[in-house]
Amino acid sequence: MEKGGTAGSIIVNAINQIVPGITDPSHSEADRRLMAREANFAGAPLWQQGFWNVLMRVISGEAYQLSRNAGGYNSTLLNWNAADAIPWYLSDFGLSPVYKGFKKGFQIVPLSLAKLFQEAGGEICFNHKLLGFTYDKKTFKLQFEGAEATAQQLVLAMPRRSLDLLAPNSPLLRTDKVKGLTSSVTPQPLFKLFTTYQDPWWRAAGYDDGTGFKPVESGRTVTDLPVRQTYYWPTEEGTPAQSGPAMLMASYDDGVNIGFWDSFRPRRRQAFAQNQEVPEVPQPFESDLPTTESSNAKEEKRWKRYKASQGMVDEVSRQLGTIHGLSYTPKVQEAAFRDWGDDPYGGGWNSWNIGVKSWEVKKDIVQPLEDTPMFICGEAYSDAQGWVEGALQTADMMLEKL
Repeated sequence: MEKGGTAGSIIVNAINQIVPGITDPSHSEADRRLMAREANFAGAPLWQQGFWNVLMRVISGEAYQLSRNAGGYNSTLLNWNAADAIPWYLSDFGLSPVYKGFKKGFQIVPLSLAKLFQEAGGEICFNHKLLGFTYDKKTFKLQFEGAEATAQQLVLAMPRRSLDLLAPNSPLLRTDKVKGLTSSVTPQPLFKLFTTYQDPWWRAAGYDDGTGFKPVESGRTVTDLPVRQTYYWPTEEGTPAQSGPAMLMASYDDGVNIGFWDSFRPRRRQAFAQNQEVPEVPQPFESDLPTTESSNAKEEKRWKRYKASQGMVDEVSRQLGTIHGLSYTPKVQEAAFRDWGDDPYGGGWNSWNIGVKSWEVKKDIVQPLEDTPMFICGEAYSDAQGWVEGALQTADMMLEKL
């Protein structure tokens, strides 16, 4: 079964041995979640076992390593709740998933939701770091940096790490019931490094398939080097970049590979307020581009807030040349990175812990204390962990309770 298999097919075949029939394409996502929830493997319920543990019962160590190296991700095949990991893997990677994007970038989703909220009379206030809150059975009192506010209802749309940071100054988050729910997931680190160029040089790293030269222009490249994944960013209209200014998500890392970049960046997990400067990057990369007034000064400021270092740019350029088989790659024009493991996020996604009945936690955590109008939602406690869909799913559940 393993010989000649791809990273994805090896895992899909293994999953079908663990939960027979679950890979049948006629099943819906809800069907697969129910099958995994009710499944037993090797004499124990699947939700009491780890994904890595059950995989190693049906595939070889070499096949597991191939699937991690060639699949592009480390954390997805680690030891998280197998009853959640299996349907999650099949939805995201296993059964011919189709990935779609937005012409103006994925940020159009939160921007559109924010606009609808404001049109309905809502007010959005940025750069107000919440330090803690109390509740006197009638009113929430929220302490922000330099300000206070009151509320009749409170929605915490936050991942686990953010909730943990609030807990010391928020008595409700320290109750046994709430702690038991919020601690049911584990944050998983993700790191992204973006680089821009005068033109899409990677097209030259294509190949001749017998019918003519096929340039590299879309999708991703996966390697076992620390950059792990490189994505060829499309134009604003969603088409492959063929000429002119172009951008790469030069590195998309998770798991242990994130540590490779530590000497090129500020100390990790250093908490900072949203309205303060990010800790200074050692030897920041300086662009040769002339300084001009941007038509989108807010986005330009955000980009510069996470400026990459010169060492980071030099190293990613070296690895990009290696994986594309080129001895030279053009000079980087701009570079920025983001480590979602830094506070206050704690990780780029969250995974359900072994032994947790996620289908119960998912419902309970929306309003963890029945007599208290405090609500929790977000990707961390959803069926679609790591995806915007998970945040929207739990937000919808929360609104039904609100």
